[in-house]
Amino acid sequence: MAIQKKSLIGNMTAAKKAIIATNVTSSSPITTKTVLAKNALAKHALAKHALAKHALAKHALAKNALAKNALAKNALAKNALAKNAFAKHVFAKASLAKKA
Repeated sequence: MAIQKKSLIGNMTAAKKAIIATNVTSSSPITTKTVLAKNALAKHALAKHALAKHALAKHALAKNALAKNALAKNALAKNALAKNAFAKHVFAKASLAKKA
């Protein structure tokens, strides 16, 4: 997860530098091509960043759903065990009453 964050930060830094570079005006066609290429890279980096955020959000939601499911299963299991223990207790009382 830390590596992904570092990668995203690096991509954002590159995107910011590329956007700043696009603000520089020049009459030279070579510089214009370079600026356009940098602008395209910046857009690509921003798109990657957005996709990564989306993937991380999906991952967090999935984890949350799994945790809720696990808690629900745990609660149901506890409830079933309690019912079982209660039934055993009632059965034991009934059998003791019959013996007495």
